[in-house]
Amino acid sequence: MTDDTAGFVILGMHRSGTSLVANLLGAAGAHLGDRLMSPSPSNPKGYGEELFVVETNDALLHALGLWWADPRALPDGWFDSAPAIEARLSIGEFATQVLGRHRLWAIKDPRLCRLAPLWFTACQPRHRASSSWYAIPRKWPRRWRSETASTPDPRTCCGCAT
Repeated sequence: MTDDTAGFVILGMHRSGTSLVANLLGAAGAHLGDRLMSPSPSNPKGYGEELFVVETNDALLHALGLWWADPRALPDGWFDSAPAIEARLSIGEFATQVLGRHRLWAIKDPRLCRLAPLWFTACQPRHRASSSWYAIPRKWPRRWRSETASTPDPRTCCGCAT
């Protein structure tokens, strides 16, 4: 990772404006990833989500007995569990090999709201001289409710199934 890299970690639940923020940062020159999630009918301009981030977070949640929209708390001790340690190592490699190649980058995934401490810890040793900012979009609750009312069942959207 270069010493002059800087990044944004976009935190927010689905349908909260995170895709808009990610795509604006991408248009401004931030690297969003090498493998981006494909657009869908419910998000035709794209999600701005690197598939490694989504896949890593999904795998960790699955190993902890949860799924991406699960409202239950993370289990006690999750941070030091074998799956979390494995994920931390993979995230560290990703930070070095993918994010570290770019002066400006951004990552986004709704699961980061729950797993951000793991990502921050995994990336911290590789970001000695770099900067990170956090973007937390906010929508008015009434607008969010009206948009999510037409959202498909989260257990089956995006081709995911529980």
